[in-house]
Amino acid sequence: MPQPAHRLWSVHTTHGAALCACISVGVFTPVSTMAQEGASRRAPVAQQKEAFDLPAGRLAASLSAVARQAKLNLSVDPALLQGKTAQALRGDYRPPEALQRLLADTGLSATPIGERGYTLASSQDLDLSADLDETVTLETITVRGRLSEGYAANTATSALKLDVPLIETPATVNIISGELLEDRAFTRFSDVLRTVSNVQVNGGYDEAYFIRGFFADQNLRNGMVYQPSLAEPTMLADVENVERVEVLKGPSAVLYGQIEPGGVVNYVTKRPLDAFFASAQIDTGTFGLFRAVADMTGPVNDSGTLLMRLNAAYQENDKDRDFVKQRRHMIAPSLTWRISGRTTLDANAEYLSRDETTDFGFPINYSDPHGEVYLQLPRERFLGEPDDRTQTDQFVMQTVLDHQLSPDWSVDLRLQYTNYSQFNEGISFIMEDFVNPEREVWRTFADPYERDIYTYQGQINLTGRFAAGPFDHSLLLGTEYRQEVIKIRGLVGIAANLDIFEPVYGQSLQYPAEALSFSNLDDNGETLAFSFQDLIELGARWNLLLGGRVDDIRQKRRIVAGSRKGEVAQQEETVFSPRIGLVFRPMPEFSLYASYSKSFRPSLNGTGADTFTGTDGSLLPITEAKQIEVGTKASLLEERLWGSIALFNIVKKNVAVRDPDAPPFSDLRIPTGEQRSRGVELELRGQLTENVELTSYYAYTDAEVTKDTTIPVGDRLRFTPEHSAGLWVQYRFFGGPLRGLRLGAGFNYYSDMEASLPNVVTIDSHTLVDASIVYEKSNWRAGVFFKNILDELYFSGGTPQDGFSVTGSIAYMF
Repeated sequence: MPQPAHRLWSVHTTHGAALCACISVGVFTPVSTMAQEGASRRAPVAQQKEAFDLPAGRLAASLSAVARQAKLNLSVDPALLQGKTAQALRGDYRPPEALQRLLADTGLSATPIGERGYTLASSQDLDLSADLDETVTLETITVRGRLSEGYAANTATSALKLDVPLIETPATVNIISGELLEDRAFTRFSDVLRTVSNVQVNGGYDEAYFIRGFFADQNLRNGMVYQPSLAEPTMLADVENVERVEVLKGPSAVLYGQIEPGGVVNYVTKRPLDAFFASAQIDTGTFGLFRAVADMTGPVNDSGTLLMRLNAAYQENDKDRDFVKQRRHMIAPSLTWRISGRTTLDANAEYLSRDETTDFGFPINYSDPHGEVYLQLPRERFLGEPDDRTQTDQFVMQTVLDHQLSPDWSVDLRLQYTNYSQFNEGISFIMEDFVNPEREVWRTFADPYERDIYTYQGQINLTGRFAAGPFDHSLLLGTEYRQEVIKIRGLVGIAANLDIFEPVYGQSLQYPAEALSFSNLDDNGETLAFSFQDLIELGARWNLLLGGRVDDIRQKRRIVAGSRKGEVAQQEETVFSPRIGLVFRPMPEFSLYASYSKSFRPSLNGTGADTFTGTDGSLLPITEAKQIEVGTKASLLEERLWGSIALFNIVKKNVAVRDPDAPPFSDLRIPTGEQRSRGVELELRGQLTENVELTSYYAYTDAEVTKDTTIPVGDRLRFTPEHSAGLWVQYRFFGGPLRGLRLGAGFNYYSDMEASLPNVVTIDSHTLVDASIVYEKSNWRAGVFFKNILDELYFSGGTPQDGFSVTGSIAYMF
């Protein structure tokens, strides 16, 4: 049975990284192009003129529109389009003339392939004397990606593990495209995720997130769980090695297993390209910022079957806080081996090292009844010791073997290994109260405190399309095994009290007799899972999504030091996670959807011997959550503008709450808590006019405690404002003496939010304003970026963030 055009590219875009790009009728589709031997060197091309009315904009978007309207197949390497723009195209033109006008002053030329196909390449690489109506013989090209879509990216693999357009996906997925990452010049993810509705960064040296009111510490990397589910620290990625970011909202256990219900962040890393491309960039600015990055990619052999890429970054900076310094470096090699026309092996690795001052910020996110006093402190006040230090080294290796069994079926094998090692010498806090009311804080210290975390993960996914009766099916069958090994060792002592208004550093430290009893643990977790997902096309306008996953989980904790040495707690659970969704498309550019999904999370984590254990020392039952979501999506202005509205209701049960009968200072829990989050999210992004691009959102969120033993029912969940909004607008000059200049400005607004449970500390509403000036000419790009222009005091978790800052950047593309 013939398949709809938008289904034809799902098999080849599994990894989310473009090696080549191709445009077909109405969509970006992969093709395999081979000129037949003995074919005539002259073939007719379409002579009929088309009426075009395209605004100026990114070259990739303009080429997409021309190909869609004129029914052309274009093949081009995405690296050649980076940073390039096109003038407006208005009037009647033959397709070759339209292409010539779009490619004017870009350094690119189009060579026809057959009757309605063109390959785009650098002018210096083509025979410029060739007639546009002449065909050339090319080697086989397997296209596995698609052209850039600007801010209005409309496909994400994280939502269904299939390249299904977002308009047909019954879930909310926010995409931070590579173009937006470049335009904003982000250097840390706490800034990147401010472009997404209903996401707040927890802060500190381990950046986790709150999504839709719930703590979200489980990141994905290229669709595989990157963060260990049993461990507290969040594994980060450097922005230099990120192609784009996808934020999947709501429970997603059906695809990823042990995930919190608010959502998950998927980092799509850069992949090798077919053509040689290289760039280097240097940033410098306030707070001692110095950052240097480099990117190089291209074929390794003459046949183009082996491709490589190498990304590297080095950064050092101070913070707008006394004594706090950071230094990190990253290197990320990747290879693509086209073993045959049907089989491809991708391998990528990343090593990231961070050496920084241990900074826990202000203890406003705990239930200290005097916690509001910390908000009176200047943002630069540091409550640790000047020589506190954290050294973190993390390594990840991923391989993906992708084999196409037939035109409709493919299988991939994915393997991942990660290692997270952290060495910590730093001050912590005891948050029960001040020693002297509202003046001195209790402190503890760790000397040293070490965590070593190893994860091993394997997946096999079978995807395919078939017809059963009157319905077409897109099927995913998967199995996954994951093991996590965690070792925590630490000597925890007592530090001298600190006057928070007149601090005196360098006072005495001492170890108590039971110093080893705090958290010396060996944790081990294993998961074996089986999943299925079927997207059923019920005619031309309806899609039904059915999915489920079974996880068999085994966890074990052993205390290896202190008064509880030798104690063991273990748990086995089998969990089924369903998902169902329905999409109705009354017209191609508009859809309505509804969905139901569940998630779960085991109680064990790597924070301490008593955390999330019951009164008998056993591990608590898993937490469970369910969500109902309805919404609408629209692709406007010929796919240049994307809009969506989502309404959601999430209920999380079996939340670990303090046992009211437990001894004082104990962290023993019982699983009787319940929390709920409900609200609405609106998003609009893309190319508004010929010169204006924007990304914007608004979110209303009602997130509160509905059952607890010590926290009042109705208290708001932490770091979740009731109202939040964001806007970024960029204006590009396409002609005249200002051609190449772009000006950007935007803001993020957050209403009052609670920092603690119970609600004893409230962070006031605040607005963050940013702006940028960027100029591009030939292979050069220079920019100046202004952040927090109003110098607002705001918190990421309990850590005050930088005030007004300026960054200058210069880049060269080879």
